Amino acid sequence: MTPYEGNKPYIFVSYAHKDSDRVLPIIETLAACGFRVWFDQGIEVGTRWSEYIAEHLEKANCIMAFLSKASLASHNCYQEISYALDLNRNILAVHLEKIELTGGLRMRLGPTQAIFRYQHEYDDSFYGELLRAGILKPCLETSEPTAATPTTTPAPMTDDTLASKKKAVTTDDPTAKNIASLDGLSKNLTKKKPEPAAITMKTNEFTIENGELMRCHSQSANITVPEGVHTIGSEAFKDHTNLRKVTLPDTVTLIRGWAFAGCTNLEEITLPRASS
Repeated sequence: MTPYEGNKPYIFVSYAHKDSDRVLPIIETLAACGFRVWFDQGIEVGTRWSEYIAEHLEKANCIMAFLSKASLASHNCYQEISYALDLNRNILAVHLEKIELTGGLRMRLGPTQAIFRYQHEYDDSFYGELLRAGILKPCLETSEPTAATPTTTPAPMTDDTLASKKKAVTTDDPTAKNIASLDGLSKNLTKKKPEPAAITMKTNEFTIENGELMRCHSQSANITVPEGVHTIGSEAFKDHTNLRKVTLPDTVTLIRGWAFAGCTNLEEITLPRASS
């Protein structure tokens, strides 16, 4: 699954990486249904995280903010939501669990649309509500005029419009096909099949899964990541206060967000050599 990169309207997803197991399947479903979605999959080596996030927020049509205890504790998530509000972007707040918002967030998010994931006992009920959220409609691939459609501004998609579209699905109408597929998904969605077991290597120093460094257990001040690792996972070195120097192998191509969160004494990271 690849984040959308382009000039068409897209959804910016704000979430805590601790909630990835709950959030990524929702992103996958939106993308499969034709929605353009951008999310922080990680940053390439040498990228400035704050500028990278700000650039994608500024270009986004709307923001989907997944709220949980983890996201409320995340300074990065708070900054993303605050900046989105400063930009006057539409926000859809998806509450993953029952939480108590801070006074500041209650004040700022008060007028925004919200969906309470934890109140839906079944997936089809949740997706049925999510896929019909008006805020997301401009980011649906078939929501824009094509060469075969009139260039006049289309009428807003109301529930009545959706119903009439679903009754008149033809093989020549891509928008109707898409709406019908959304409806079928919301009615027939089942739990995802279990993923194949990851190839895990765990030592006294590292936990590595399929080439991604998930966690560094060593408390050494100088750490060399082994060859073959291609990704530094989110929070891989979190709160490693003894850490002063990290040497990355040439195989590393991606460093996920917050990989070095809480490493208050980190002074030096030796990055991979650029390939010729």
